[in-house]
Amino acid sequence: MLSKECIEYVQAHLHEQSSALLLRDGSRQWPFSLKEAVVQVECRRKCRSKLARFLEEKSFRFADMVCAEQASHEHVARYHAALAGGGISVIDMTAGLGIDSMSMAMAGASVTAIELDAGRASALCDNALTMGASSLKVVCGDSVEWLGSSAERSADVIFIDPARRDSAGKRAYGFSDCVPDLLAIRPLLLARSRRLLVKASPLLDVTQVLREVPETTVVRAVSVAGECKELLLEARAEGGDCMMVAVDIDREGNVKEFAVDSQACVSQPEYVDYHKDIAPGMYLYEPSASVMKLAPWGALSERFAGLRKLGSSTHLYLGDRLHEDFPGRVLIIEATPQRAALKSLKGERINVVTRNYPLPAPQLEKKLGVRPAPSAERFIYGLRAGSTPCLVVGSVAVR
Repeated sequence: MLSKECIEYVQAHLHEQSSALLLRDGSRQWPFSLKEAVVQVECRRKCRSKLARFLEEKSFRFADMVCAEQASHEHVARYHAALAGGGISVIDMTAGLGIDSMSMAMAGASVTAIELDAGRASALCDNALTMGASSLKVVCGDSVEWLGSSAERSADVIFIDPARRDSAGKRAYGFSDCVPDLLAIRPLLLARSRRLLVKASPLLDVTQVLREVPETTVVRAVSVAGECKELLLEARAEGGDCMMVAVDIDREGNVKEFAVDSQACVSQPEYVDYHKDIAPGMYLYEPSASVMKLAPWGALSERFAGLRKLGSSTHLYLGDRLHEDFPGRVLIIEATPQRAALKSLKGERINVVTRNYPLPAPQLEKKLGVRPAPSAERFIYGLRAGSTPCLVVGSVAVR
């Protein structure tokens, strides 16, 4: 546990740089470890938005910066806990900072969290007490050895987030490159659980994931505030039909889901025939980051009547009618300005987005002479309809 003096020091220096603190205070004697206190300052500063609920507790302790960086966003952890459910048993194979373990325990699950690093395991024990996660048991050891050492060790849900760094400390993404190797231990995990939840890198290819873990029944792409944070696999020993779910969580933690059958993801969409089909009064649809990751292009045309895709590599849709439940941004088109009309935009506050356009957004913004808008209400899109580059000005139609 952090001492009272250490907590007071951390709270007093939350807005200072760690290097400055070490330089200024390193020669003084303190009734606590200054190095540990500085780690707390740095971790709290970097995690202030990601772990706001946990950091309301001044005694919450970080073991090191790496586990803070790798920890789940608290909104994502709460979503994991809701998926796992209350009143069940959970084994967390790779606890780390323990945000997922504590969230599941606080949601009513009985959780065994296993952590190889003694310092992290100790911090998790302290934090579980701080957060009131009384149904959380911490085991310090190798989770694979622990699980395999007794046939009685099993759970309703096994949750695993393999470390995405190889033996040399370089970032890793593939299952076989992470620690532990999910593909090597998959039979054991499936045999010891009713459901297996795997938190994986958002950079993984969904097709490859399904090929390597054929027992997968659900693939969820999970985003927070428009950024895809993870692929979350759910698998069962018996396998079954696979669903694809785009999960979008806003800054307040509200969750929206868009689900399609995996077979629908390979169907082909309808396309816009020509860029001059785009006209004021129509609607421009941009799928959310989670939907983009799953790429259910044909399913969007099928689910939302009248939507046509603006080219095979331009992941935007055009429609004559408003679909308020579309999973992403919806704009009502104001204009498709040509060269002469573009001069009138100079100096305006308008957000620039490019999708399969010859110029990246910053360069197009500079070329047009516009400035970013503080609120995401009005946009100019540089895009391609088929093979033709064009510009579209629109304002948000669904708030």
